[in-house]
Amino acid sequence: MAQLAERIKTQLNRNIGKGLNAARIFLTARIREEVSVPAPRKKYLDRSGNISYRATTKATRGAPPRKVTGRLRSGISSVMIGTRRAVIGVKARSEKGFDYPKYHELKGLGKKSGQHPFLAPTVRKYKKELALIVGKEVTGKFYGAV
Repeated sequence: MAQLAERIKTQLNRNIGKGLNAARIFLTARIREEVSVPAPRKKYLDRSGNISYRATTKATRGAPPRKVTGRLRSGISSVMIGTRRAVIGVKARSEKGFDYPKYHELKGLGKKSGQHPFLAPTVRKYKKELALIVGKEVTGKFYGAV
């Protein structure tokens, strides 16, 4: 009887977090999709003579940021911490060191900050799918309450 209980416990410990890991992978892919909409762009030379790109039209307020260089999309990553916690983050900076994912997501960081959130709206958009994958409601924080 003790051996059976130990085998069940071992099996449960092995399976804990598998649903959360699948949800992490799913949500990371959906966030990347949200920021993959290309902006009409124009190539130009900056003051140093380097080739750079600039969007030719303004982005729609409330919509996710559009892709110009792909740096934001490539900066999206996720990791499991233990078996019961998943972290999804974005680390992308301009050449001058400006933290633009945080600027797009949060209000109060500048004159036009918070106009293009993409993390929290994506979590809200796919909340039902995440609950199906994990088997229960998913809760979390992305630069604030979701």
